[in-house]
Amino acid sequence: MPGAACLWRVVELEVVTGDYFSNNGHMIPRRYRVLPALIAVAGILLSTLTAAPALAAAVDTSATQTKPAVTVDAAAVTGFNPGNIITDSLFYDGAAMTAAEIQGFLDAKIGACSNGKCLNVLSAGISSRAAVTSQTTGNLICSAIQGGTMKVSELIYRVQVACGISAKVILTTLQKEQGLTTSKAPSDWNLKAAMGASCPDTAPCDPAFAGVGPQILKGTQQLKTYKAAKFAKQPGVHYIAWSPNSSCGGTNVSIQNYATAALYNYTPYQPNSAALAAGFGLGDGCSAYGNRNFYNYFTQWFGSTQANVDPCRAPAAGSVAAASGEFTTTANLNGRAAPTTDCGTIIAQLPTGTVVTRVGTYGVWWNVRVNGVLYWVHSDFLKAAPAPTFSVDRIEGVDRYETAAAIAAQSNPQTSATVYLASGENFPDSVAGSALAAHGDSALLLTGAGSLPAATAKRLAALKPTRIVVLGGPVVISDAVLRAVRDAAGAQSTIERIAGADRYETARLVAAAGWKTSAKAYIATGAAFPDALSASSAAAAQDAPVLLVDGAQQVIPAPTVDLIKKLGVTSVVIAGGPQAVSSAIETQLRGLGLSVERRNGVDRYETSLLLARSASTTTSRMFLASGVDFPDALSGSVLSGASGAPLLLQNPACMSGAAKDYALSAKTPKVTLLGGPAAMSAAVASGVRC
Repeated sequence: MPGAACLWRVVELEVVTGDYFSNNGHMIPRRYRVLPALIAVAGILLSTLTAAPALAAAVDTSATQTKPAVTVDAAAVTGFNPGNIITDSLFYDGAAMTAAEIQGFLDAKIGACSNGKCLNVLSAGISSRAAVTSQTTGNLICSAIQGGTMKVSELIYRVQVACGISAKVILTTLQKEQGLTTSKAPSDWNLKAAMGASCPDTAPCDPAFAGVGPQILKGTQQLKTYKAAKFAKQPGVHYIAWSPNSSCGGTNVSIQNYATAALYNYTPYQPNSAALAAGFGLGDGCSAYGNRNFYNYFTQWFGSTQANVDPCRAPAAGSVAAASGEFTTTANLNGRAAPTTDCGTIIAQLPTGTVVTRVGTYGVWWNVRVNGVLYWVHSDFLKAAPAPTFSVDRIEGVDRYETAAAIAAQSNPQTSATVYLASGENFPDSVAGSALAAHGDSALLLTGAGSLPAATAKRLAALKPTRIVVLGGPVVISDAVLRAVRDAAGAQSTIERIAGADRYETARLVAAAGWKTSAKAYIATGAAFPDALSASSAAAAQDAPVLLVDGAQQVIPAPTVDLIKKLGVTSVVIAGGPQAVSSAIETQLRGLGLSVERRNGVDRYETSLLLARSASTTTSRMFLASGVDFPDALSGSVLSGASGAPLLLQNPACMSGAAKDYALSAKTPKVTLLGGPAAMSAAVASGVRC
């Protein structure tokens, strides 16, 4: 090109100290190398320049080595702090980049590869390796790594996660050592000495660590060992020379963090003023360039080396591998906000013996769930939990009406003299009826307000009842439904209604119809179904009535008080906390001379468990039903109550840890789900904890 200027190009003057393990597992410094070279290149066309020139760390005199050259950048280095070259949070960031981000970075820096050996197209291999721990401090250096042949981007990612050294640091080191992060045609020698690890100045590189894979793993492990093993320079004041030439001198440097100490252990010189003034170029006879070039490349590619990374940030979703299984903590284990001990945010301490559900893995760190809360924990302190000892079956239909009919077929497989018919659309008039049905060993079926479902009609015909009791008035279950009921059940059946002016009166009428006396009664709010459902199931197991109250009020009405006295109730169980049934009502009941217990948990599921545990007379079978809708639990409480078995409300997506622990501790042989997969998911059927 006309007018092209002569360009000065240099091979990087790199001063590196690497280390290799001795028999005791610590690093031994190797000799330093300084190979200055200045190559004048004339007549280079401007069109041959690359956007991000690479600097090679070392020069091999063999004919096979490619000497990567770079254009001298005369702009002086600014911002370099010899005591804090890079922050610990940036350096020891095991979640800095995903494998895809590393690949994208290499593709952007290298572009088209000339010889098929560039880092963006190369595959490299490492052997699987167990975790490495310092024999002196006991600190983890690098966690276990799964080996194999893989893209270099994936290898860098795995090493980043295992050793807790940022992929940005690894990419920068590969560049300052051999120019590999931008090289379009690296030589075999460049690749064999990729990180400069275990490559003495006076002998060939140790063949045990030759090649891109072993070099990346070895060099990164070295960088981590300085901190983990408290080996070589640590933060504090140290004399750092300008170059290997002792006559050049140096200065005391107050090294402020482990990352800067690691860089000086790996490359033991600081740049002098001439090196800094030269930018990427050559300084004077006392200049060394390794740590300067590390700083230059990092800031050029990734921004300031003084940025602080939040160690408690979650890793990118794509970098967390999905996983499953139940495990038990083998020690008191910190549940952290992120997969690193650098994250000081401990969400909770999980006591020894806590059962957790694994949902993902990030190296040796596992993302686990306990009672719906996610934590990061270290896998070294977990063991596989025992397999469940119970079997799981399901009673289901295509809808709530078929499910109710299928439940009735189990509670009353032959006939039922009395059948209770409840609304499948509204809970208030229906909820007290399940305890009444269980009290009389009767079946309970569901219907719509305006039409009788086919499944209900079919089951009515099979049961051949002589008495059918409809719970609720014509608005809840219409007279048209009653005519269809008579047609389905036959002429032998009589039909009657139990209906009050409101849900509270209906509940009183249901209790009065079923019990002449009862020492115990259950009190629940009539405003919401969950606690009332759990109360009806517990009441069915205890052969006791359920009374609904307006829990927001300060007193229960006189008719309810009169019924409690008429039945001869001496003890009352309140379902739910004061927000469901007020403390004033509890005080009123105690004032009547009644023994009062309140069963309330942190949510509807714990309240359900507490009620079931206190009321059940057997654990030979356990029933689980959805806690987000009422029909299946309403129908199922008749079946569970008749046998005295517990019925627990559940999250449809998972089994609560408390419910599963209850089944295991009680040695329950069978757990029955009420409803299809939409009501009780496959995860519940598999016993997957919330």
